[in-house]
Amino acid sequence: MVEVLPLQLDHKVVGIQYVVGVLMFFFTGGLLAMAIRTELLSPTVHVFSADTYIKIVSEHGTIMMMMASSIVVGPLGNYFVPLMIGARRMAYPRIEAFSLWTFVAGYFVIFSALFFGGSRPAGRATHPSRPKPVRA
Repeated sequence: MVEVLPLQLDHKVVGIQYVVGVLMFFFTGGLLAMAIRTELLSPTVHVFSADTYIKIVSEHGTIMMMMASSIVVGPLGNYFVPLMIGARRMAYPRIEAFSLWTFVAGYFVIFSALFFGGSRPAGRATHPSRPKPVRA
């Protein structure tokens, strides 16, 4: 069973693989959070350039949002729903396994964007301040 574990269609195995994938997301987001904290240790010493720092913050936010939203739908749905309804297996096990592998591929695409310059700065820190209205 160990040598064909990635090709399993059992809902419990796919659910556990999803949990491992979500833990990869969580670990990567935690490493980026530590990089953010390292940059904020001192106001005068800069570990990253301003552009790299904004990319790290954006990547951290993207990874953590993907992790937070996928923990409910992926692993818990695949593992517990068939057990709760009394089914022996999922209705479409190949589609469930395919969704797991697209999830893993998406992780590598999101994480590789940081290194290949594809991460777009997003969020409040990249917008200019709103000017205050002039009162005459």
